[in-house]
Amino acid sequence: MYKEWSILSILEHVDSKKKIDIDDVGDIKNDIYNTLRCYGNRKNNLSRVNAKLKRFLNSYDKAFGAPKVKQFLNCLTIREDEDDLRVSGRRYMTATYTVEALKDYRRNKNNRDGCSRETFTIR
Repeated sequence: MYKEWSILSILEHVDSKKKIDIDDVGDIKNDIYNTLRCYGNRKNNLSRVNAKLKRFLNSYDKAFGAPKVKQFLNCLTIREDEDDLRVSGRRYMTATYTVEALKDYRRNKNNRDGCSRETFTIR
């Protein structure tokens, strides 16, 4: 039986299965709440499970404001910023290499065109 009931453990579990974007946290928050509420409406739950769910859902918004959850969300933001920076660096390098390749292509094309005119002129 799963003993640790916390927002942080749920978020870490979701993040381990699929990396969470900071923009998706609001949707995930709503999904978790709705899922737990639906689970709490089951008739075959044990009474202590329903009591624990009720307590958990009553303090749900407060739990999302806990320092450890805020720290987790800050780490998500930092991770996302680092990923964006890495992607920007790759795009910059790709653009630089593309510009250099185009310069080489034009230079080589001009050299080939000059050679072909001199070599293949008919007299």
